[in-house]
Amino acid sequence: MRNVSTWDRELDWAIKLLRGRSLIVQVLKLVIAGHVYGLWCERNSKLFRGRARLVGDVLNDIRDTVQIRLNNWSICKTDSRNAVLCASWGILS
Repeated sequence: MRNVSTWDRELDWAIKLLRGRSLIVQVLKLVIAGHVYGLWCERNSKLFRGRARLVGDVLNDIRDTVQIRLNNWSICKTDSRNAVLCASWGILS
């Protein structure tokens, strides 16, 4: 596990390491985008509606969003890494 750093360093890390078209890279890109969007929505909910959710609920929403996006993709499951990833994330395609 690695330590989280500043926003700029996290972006540098993502740009350097998340290259290519492999399934894991695509999933990580979706997770990062979903995470940023989920935090933005949660921030707005707290700020404008005075509502806050549990961290687990926010993370479940991010996971569900990634699963929905991936269920529409054509994924090669003959690659064992893809098959394991799909099974662990509940991806149906």
